[in-house]
Formats: sequence, C-alpha cells, structure tokens
Amino acid sequence: MNANLSKGIFWVLLAVFFYSCGHGAVATISPEIPVVQIQFLQYLSASVFLLFFLGKKSLQKPTNIKLYLFRCLMGVGAAFTFMAAYRQLNLFNATLLNMTSPFYMPVIGALWLKEKYSPLIWPVLALGFCGTALIFPPSKEMFQTGAIFALASGLLSAIALSSLRALSQKNEPAAKVVFFYMAFGTIFTGCICFFHAQPLKVTDCMLGIFGGLCLGINQMCLFRAFQLATTSSLAPFAYFSFPFSAMIDWFIFDKPIQFQVLLGAILIGCCGILTHRIYLLRQPFLKKD
Repeated sequence: MNANLSKGIFWVLLAVFFYSCGHGAVATISPEIPVVQIQFLQYLSASVFLLFFLGKKSLQKPTNIKLYLFRCLMGVGAAFTFMAAYRQLNLFNATLLNMTSPFYMPVIGALWLKEKYSPLIWPVLALGFCGTALIFPPSKEMFQTGAIFALASGLLSAIALSSLRALSQKNEPAAKVVFFYMAFGTIFTGCICFFHAQPLKVTDCMLGIFGGLCLGINQMCLFRAFQLATTSSLAPFAYFSFPFSAMIDWFIFDKPIQFQVLLGAILIGCCGILTHRIYLLRQPFLKKD
C-alpha cells in the first residue's frame, strides 16, 4: 500500500467518524424541533466553517446551475429523510438502510448516464436488499416506522452521487461543489424555517451547530482524502459508518445490536463493497455514443 493511499484511508475514516458523530449529536435534540430547523443549523454552521477554510475557491460562480441545483435538492432531501428515519429508528438501523445507496447506483447509471454493467451486479444487488429484510422483515409495521424514510434516503443519496459524478465529468472544482451545496441547503432550509421554526433551548442549538461543524469537517476530510487517492480505492471504507454508529447507539443511547440486525449489516456491507468492485469493471461495458 503506497503512502498516499494510506493517508487517503486515514482521512476518509476520519470523515466517516465525524459524519457519525454529527448525526449522533443531532439525534439527541428534542423531537419537538422540526427536522428542517435542525438542518438549517447544520448547513449554516457547515457553510461558515467551509467558507473559512476554503476561502475564494468556494465562491466561484457555478457553470451548470441546473445540475448544481438538482444535486443540492437531492442532497437536502437525502439528509432530511435520513434524519427523519433515525428519529423513529435508532441511528445504527437508519445508517444501515441509508447505506443501500450503492445498490441504486447501477440502476440510475444505466437509466440516466447510459452506462452498462457486468451481468454479475444484478444478483449481488438482490442479495444486498435481502440484508435489509433481515433488519426489517416486510410487514405492515415496516411502513409505520422510519424504514421507508431510511430507504428513501439511500435512493436520494444515490441520485445525488450520480449528479455529483455528472459534475465531475464536467471538471467542476470539488471546493465549489461542496460549498454551493451547503450554501443552497442553508438558504432552502432557512426559507422553510421562517414559517415552521420553534423556540430552541441552548443545548439543542449547540448540538445542531456541533452537528453542522461535524458535517463541515466531514466534507473537508473527504476533500483531502480524494486529493490523495481515487474514489474507487476509498469508497469501501465508507462502510465503517456501521461500527461507528453502532458504538454511538450502544454507549450513548444504550441500544445494543441484535444478532439478526448484525447479520443484515454484514450482508449489506459485503454486497455494497462487491457492488462497488463490479461497478469498477463497467468500463468495458459502457455504451458508445
């Protein structure tokens, strides 16, 4: 393993750690506070943090405003549904179902980006979704929990990542893409909060700001990681959000993991990594225009 890859792995693990810590902090906020108001606190504090560290790099004018806006809407929607999910589930289960996003990527890539894949990927995707059935067996109760929110978050995340890939194909600077997303999220959620905001306790406000700082640090760490190594070599390490979320649930919320859920986590993680590896083989199958 070369030095740059080792450093890249370190930075992506640090990014995942702060991502989990941020959501763990937000999960302790009073349930009476609207999700969108918590999002506003997060996006605002993350925007200030990124502006301080990225400086003028983040203030460049977007060249493809429609694609930027689409990516932002999907990203904000993914964050909203994920937060709504772990308000009803525990953080670990919500994270598991949210991490099904790699399973949607080949479908979106085939329909939107006109990519073709190895036939091996489809049975792996089916096996991965079997892992979600171990966590939440199909039933009427499933539709009354945050499971649908969590799965919707995974789908919206996959669409957001696909639009991010489309932006990268246009050689858009990462700093500009990240900051525009945070700034858009601040404005969008701020407008909604104007009509639905609730009085905040100092503790809840500090937790929301801390969650936003963790989100900003997460983006900075990812930015640094992808400067050192390729996305393909680092993507599997995103699944370390499983143990991080499990530890937060166990030590802070006193919610140990059930054996059946653990099996589902292992299945989702393994299939997600395998899906990613098969996805890397897509180049020979790409449709030629």
